[in-house]
Amino acid sequence: MDVHERFMAHDTGQIKYLLFASTNHSYIFDSLLVSFSGIVQNINQHPDSLETLETLKRILCFVYQETRSLTEKNADLVKLVHKSYLTAHSIDVDVLQKYLYLYTTDTKCLSLILDIFMLHMVLRYDTCMILKNLQHLQESIDEYFDTENKINVLDVKLMACYVNSLLLHPASSELSEQSDVANLTICFKRHIRQWLVSKNDNECPALILLLPKVISVTNRKEMLTEIWEMIFELKCDTGDILYIMCMTADAWFSIKPEYHEQLLEKLITQSFWLVLLKGLSSPIPHQRKQALYLAKRVVDFLDNYKIEGIRLDQYKEIRPLVCTGNESQRTSFKKNVNNLFLILEALEEKQKHFVIPVFPLLKTLVDEKFEQECCNAAGFHFAWVRCAFSRIFQHSNNTVVKWGLLNVFALDPGLYNDDFLILILHVLNNTYLYENDTNDEPIIVKELIKLLNSAEVKYSDFVTRFLTHASKMTWGPVALFYIIHALSKVARVVSMWKEVELEAVKTLAEINLNMHCRVLRIGSQVELLETLTHLVTEPLNLVAVANTLSAFSIHESLTRGQLSWKRISTWLSKTVKRDEALRFLEKICSQFIDKNSLSDVSMKSLSLMLMLFHDGHIILDSKSCAGFTMLRNLLHCLIGADSRPYGNIELRKKCIELIGYLFDFTSSKDYIMREFIADYVDITLRIAFKFMRNITDEATIDEINTLVLVTQKFFTDENSIISKRDVQNHIERFEVESWNMINDGGYSNNLQKICGVKILYACLKATNVKLRNYKFIGPLYNMYKTLAVRSSDHTNEIISENRNLEGKIVAEYYEFVAELFYIYLQDEPVDKWIPHIDWIEAVLHLVQVGGKKIFVPTIGILSQLFYKGVVKSKDIDRFKSVTRLCWKSMLETNECRLAMDKIMELIFSSKFLECEDMKELTMEFTEEMVEKIEKIPGLSVVLVNGLEHIEGVHLANFYDALLTCLFHGIVPRRDKKIELQARSYVFELYHKAYPNCLSNMYVNTDTATRAHAVALLHKRITDNTEHAAKLLPMIIARLNESQNKRYFGDSLTHRHKNRLIQALFVLQPVLKKNDMVLLNSLMCENILSESSQPSVRIMQEWLIIKIYLESEILRGGVWNLFRQAQEKRVGSLCSIMSIVYHVARSLKSNLQSEFIDLSLEHMMPCCMLQQFNVRLYAQEDFYFTVFNPIDDYSLQTIFYELPRLSNVSSDEYILPQMFNKFGFKESNSHPLKIFNLKSHLSEASVSANMLKTFGNEGSTTRDDTNNISDYSTDIQKKFIPWKSMLPNEDELNETSGCLRSHREASIEGNKIILVASLVEKLPNLGGLSRTCEILGVAEFVMASLNHIEEKDFQSLSVSAEKLITLVEVKPHQLQQYLLEKKNMGYRLVGAEQTVNSTNLMEAKFEKKTVLVLGNEKAGIPANLIPLLDECVEIPQVGVVRSLNVHVTGAICLWECFKQHHSA
Repeated sequence: MDVHERFMAHDTGQIKYLLFASTNHSYIFDSLLVSFSGIVQNINQHPDSLETLETLKRILCFVYQETRSLTEKNADLVKLVHKSYLTAHSIDVDVLQKYLYLYTTDTKCLSLILDIFMLHMVLRYDTCMILKNLQHLQESIDEYFDTENKINVLDVKLMACYVNSLLLHPASSELSEQSDVANLTICFKRHIRQWLVSKNDNECPALILLLPKVISVTNRKEMLTEIWEMIFELKCDTGDILYIMCMTADAWFSIKPEYHEQLLEKLITQSFWLVLLKGLSSPIPHQRKQALYLAKRVVDFLDNYKIEGIRLDQYKEIRPLVCTGNESQRTSFKKNVNNLFLILEALEEKQKHFVIPVFPLLKTLVDEKFEQECCNAAGFHFAWVRCAFSRIFQHSNNTVVKWGLLNVFALDPGLYNDDFLILILHVLNNTYLYENDTNDEPIIVKELIKLLNSAEVKYSDFVTRFLTHASKMTWGPVALFYIIHALSKVARVVSMWKEVELEAVKTLAEINLNMHCRVLRIGSQVELLETLTHLVTEPLNLVAVANTLSAFSIHESLTRGQLSWKRISTWLSKTVKRDEALRFLEKICSQFIDKNSLSDVSMKSLSLMLMLFHDGHIILDSKSCAGFTMLRNLLHCLIGADSRPYGNIELRKKCIELIGYLFDFTSSKDYIMREFIADYVDITLRIAFKFMRNITDEATIDEINTLVLVTQKFFTDENSIISKRDVQNHIERFEVESWNMINDGGYSNNLQKICGVKILYACLKATNVKLRNYKFIGPLYNMYKTLAVRSSDHTNEIISENRNLEGKIVAEYYEFVAELFYIYLQDEPVDKWIPHIDWIEAVLHLVQVGGKKIFVPTIGILSQLFYKGVVKSKDIDRFKSVTRLCWKSMLETNECRLAMDKIMELIFSSKFLECEDMKELTMEFTEEMVEKIEKIPGLSVVLVNGLEHIEGVHLANFYDALLTCLFHGIVPRRDKKIELQARSYVFELYHKAYPNCLSNMYVNTDTATRAHAVALLHKRITDNTEHAAKLLPMIIARLNESQNKRYFGDSLTHRHKNRLIQALFVLQPVLKKNDMVLLNSLMCENILSESSQPSVRIMQEWLIIKIYLESEILRGGVWNLFRQAQEKRVGSLCSIMSIVYHVARSLKSNLQSEFIDLSLEHMMPCCMLQQFNVRLYAQEDFYFTVFNPIDDYSLQTIFYELPRLSNVSSDEYILPQMFNKFGFKESNSHPLKIFNLKSHLSEASVSANMLKTFGNEGSTTRDDTNNISDYSTDIQKKFIPWKSMLPNEDELNETSGCLRSHREASIEGNKIILVASLVEKLPNLGGLSRTCEILGVAEFVMASLNHIEEKDFQSLSVSAEKLITLVEVKPHQLQQYLLEKKNMGYRLVGAEQTVNSTNLMEAKFEKKTVLVLGNEKAGIPANLIPLLDECVEIPQVGVVRSLNVHVTGAICLWECFKQHHSA
């Protein structure tokens, strides 16, 4: 309802009756004059009186109505009424305007004052005066904006009053001729600009709704294009542009045809379409919705015009969705556009079954031939295809994303611009895309490899761009490995990697690889190094190569002599000439020698390159090589340096570092390099000795560590390159000096102390045990608790600012002190220990002040104290307390695996367990480990390693712990399972090349724990069969816990059942007769009573088969099973027949015939049972073809082949080689083997029946990307909501959109309005009307009141429409209607799923609420959502996308009703 209509509909009947009942015009004039004057005086004095305001509004509306309904009959009377108002006292506008700002929270009062304000200006002022006041308002708005940088919402409402006053004024038709009206245009545009700057959403809806009114007043349609230019001139972000354009869309597209040319010019600008493209690709849902809304409207608008003379080839980044070609091209283009919109709409759905049907449409777009300018023959730009793919990549369902990637990889690589390539790389950084149950490359990786190789043939820079962009990202471990793996498979054709690419490789390695798990880290490094050898081309920049290689670990992937090292050295030997290597070495040596130049490489990088050159036989491969001369020139600074006080100290340190690295790389077989290093060992040790004596606070901890490491290497080298006598002399000198540094508190600083204890430790480790001198232990014990107290402020400043390593220095100091104590206690017999030293107290102090590495030596000290009998009865409590402290601290840090293994060795030792007091501690620790084993990674490995130390009868106390290890492992999360698959793939590729770095332990600790526990169990029951007898009832009890409970494939229950029966297979051969009977009874009962997963069922059957083949007495019981199966569960007959089949096959020939006869006798009647049916799967199932229950009794079958062939998840498999690693020994007293003698099971594959039986459960990952063709291509096409919202010409001229309504609602009570103007289906409207009547809704708003006459409406409304207030508001009127309600104090709430939707259970409905329902298919349009104060959504747990709109409305109304009628 517009303003004029509202004023005309205002109830003034009482005034009319009182005044016009008299024919005395003089009386009427005098009465009106007195009334007007009195009320105006009252208003001027008391503008906050609600009653007075209502009275005045009623009188002003009366005057307005009479002046607007002038006829010949009442002309004189109307003039009299108007004259009386003009003669009366005038309303003080300034007073009213002042009070407006005081009553902004009182919506009723504010609304009355604004209406009075408007009516007063219309009735009393001329248009010039109104424009003048409007100019004053703009000045105050500008002043407020300059101060607060925002617009006051009330100022916008006042502006709306002025604009409405101008529209309602009798002289409005003459406005465009006044010069002051131009100020209104400037004023409004300034408002828009201020809003774009401040971005205050509160005033935007009201401001935008003024736009058509301002245009009507000023008659300046060009204002639209001016605002358009201003939006792009201010470079607003995409969200703001979409917001304001959606809000003004009706104004843009309803302008008169004579202005269409200006609009067309704007609609085909590249900047506008780039905004739409960004909006459609945005990760923000409401921006996508707004962009799609605009795109559809623009395309529909442009489709009505034949655009000619536009050179679309000038558009580089994007082309508009408009075709300028012939009719055939226009038809093709329109089809592409429609398909694009369908795809974008479908991609808003969450569930994949709504999205997948549009994939064929996308394939039709992809299959179009796009030329080099990225357009097809009809002019459809490839950027729109990229937009569709970007939306696919943002989808929450990984099947959708995966399909998108597979199809993107099929595109011509030339269509990938940088932004699109970066987007794809970010999508590839998704672990879930690499799910793959086969031990092969995932399909995504295979297709990526094809893409990269295809690009390598056609485009020289594609692979380079791929690497460069990838190096700038932070990757997940799985994704990074597969990305690097794909790069390593590129066969070089045109790529020429140089310095930039080497830097990218270095960045990729430094940023990502150090954070990943060991297995994937090594795999990624190996593949990345292989990529270098393929794609880096001659001539090499050896400096860049050296710096790149230094980013890789020399202790993992780049270990000398292993695969990657050999690859790199071979590659260098083929690409680097001797002269080039010598020039590189000469340059680097010169840089180090020159004090004023910085070296391009570090000493670590230089030593790495030198050894690679040496192994590649490039340089340093003979004594006469010129490279040795260059190195000698570099190392010349060391000669005599121990006696010369001056010289290049920094160069000496670097040279010592270089000698240390070279020595570390070499072995005793490297005669030439060792001989060269031998010339500098003595002088290096002398310089190190001198440096040690002169350490100052300015030294760094890294310098000290380098010094200590070099010294230790020379001392401990078994094949020493200098004589043992010389080494011993150096050791003695270092020992004495180290002790002096430690002992002299006034002379030594903190760094000297740490250096002293480290060197002393190195000296002791290098000295024969019999020659070690421990005279320093006593003094060290007396003073070890404190570092040197003399520490200047300067020292503290250096430690704090330069190193920030004070804590690290202290921790390292105490770590090496503990190591020295441990060596002493280990070497010396107790009778030679220094008396009166409280070693338990020492350990307590060391644990409290040391770091994580302190636990290894402190546990060693505790072990020596216990083993050597020093712990007396009076010390036991303290000993246990300190041991417990160590244990708790290690559990908290979970990074002290070596120390935990040492404590396990102690507490599970026979001597420890024989002491009852200590045994309690062991039991306590074990119980804690069992409790936390699933929570702390790696704790299971520690526990099973500890159990390995238990000997004899003590194992009986830890059966629970052993069983916990046997059955350890939860169902891994999906991402963890994918990581395990990737680890297994890396292990298969490189475990032979890196045996020391890659072991099964690092692939899957859960399976490693179980394998170790199986090996331990086998060993113990083989040695003592009593263990098997005691463990059997415990396993049976655990098995019974899950009996007859429903479970799913690959669930934790399924896995536990598998593991329990696997353990029974290990026990069965050594069980006694009674135990065998018990086991047979249990397995038979399980088969008869429950339907198990295939893996469990087959193992149960196999166990019974083994028992029957070994015991003739028990074998006879099989015939009773037929009878029991008919009574308990007919389905179990299949299992019983399988058992009979395998027993018959395996029996000796003399027993076989009789057994088969009995079998047929029992089986044939069963086959005739009405309820019995069996699948015909024997022909292809491994179980009935190649499986042999006797010959295949092995760890390989039990733990690998059977799980694999019964479709168990791959992370549950245990490779038979793993049992070897944990010391499994085959025994004559136990028939269990590791490997099968034949390969028939290894060659078998999972049967189709097994896959069908398993269904979608378990590990098998159903890849829907391969089944896209199975989906229907008949796609639901959503209607275009804005088309039904466009007004026709008659509707634009309407003065009223509401045919029936209770215009004035009472102030009190619950006033809920339900707006269903967007709902199309009559049954939904009928049902909603019935709900409104029942719940007492104040108004029910529809698009047309004619709907109530339809049968489909009446069938659900059952006459409810006759009992409620109905209002007609057409869709194009909703913006204005909702804003008017908002101004009247209503809160606007939409039932819509948006990013910021409120859960209906948490929403709070005010008494005055307008609830807006969306269309059945499209919901609430994008141009209405910004008007709403809040959107609510109904929580759901199902997969269907949404509820029916009638049900949604009913639920929301009930929640609102419940909140306000709870009493």
